[in-house]
Amino acid sequence: MTRIRVRLLPDGGERVIEAEGPLTAGRLLEKLGLSRESHVVMVNGRPVPESEFLREGEVVVVRVLSGG
Repeated sequence: MTRIRVRLLPDGGERVIEAEGPLTAGRLLEKLGLSRESHVVMVNGRPVPESEFLREGEVVVVRVLSGG
């Protein structure tokens, strides 16, 4: 079982996500119910692609804001 602790920014808060087997960044967003178009997964301060498998480390999900 994979267990990942995630900080959510800018809203704050923290969640623990559990999954059977490895967990990708894209699957993490799905489990959190967050849009891939408006959120970025970062591990240890660097953005990771949706296909990257998550391991231990500081995992942060950042909501991307845009405007015109």
